[in-house]
Amino acid sequence: MDTQKDFQTLERAIHTIEHKADIGQLNDDEIAKYQHFLDRLADKYQEDDTVGSQKFMLYELQAMIWQARGDNDQAVKFLHEAESVKLPDDHFISHAGREWESQAETATVPKSVITRTSWKPAKLFWVSIAFLILFEILTKLEFGLIFTIIPDVLCLVLFADSIVTKIRDVIRGHRRKGK
Repeated sequence: MDTQKDFQTLERAIHTIEHKADIGQLNDDEIAKYQHFLDRLADKYQEDDTVGSQKFMLYELQAMIWQARGDNDQAVKFLHEAESVKLPDDHFISHAGREWESQAETATVPKSVITRTSWKPAKLFWVSIAFLILFEILTKLEFGLIFTIIPDVLCLVLFADSIVTKIRDVIRGHRRKGK
């Protein structure tokens, strides 16, 4: 097969695997066939610079295979790989890839960060105040007055977003009560 036909077949494979997965007609044998097909194309084109940004489709099919196997973390990893090699004008073939791409474009904070900071703003505010007081006491006892500014700045940088959110919530609450 020539390059153009290979990548047309790859595009059809992405559509087909997604469709079969959506309607529940994808079994382990078929997933293995897609993986074998992908491995052949990857061996052929992985180091080939003439295919340009079309290589993203190889990663996208691998993501679809991982998703079909039930490993969403690996699927997302390969979507990131696909994103890193495709041009801005290229778009994912699969619906899942396009959906991931649109979510990634609109997200301002990675999901992993949101998960780690899922405390409510009020709780973050009070934790930051306690953190600030603790550092104030420790630094005054240990280092004297000169070094007390360092933890203050650190706390403000680390918790500035939650402090601003809390202040904004308080202001909004007062506005609602005043109306």
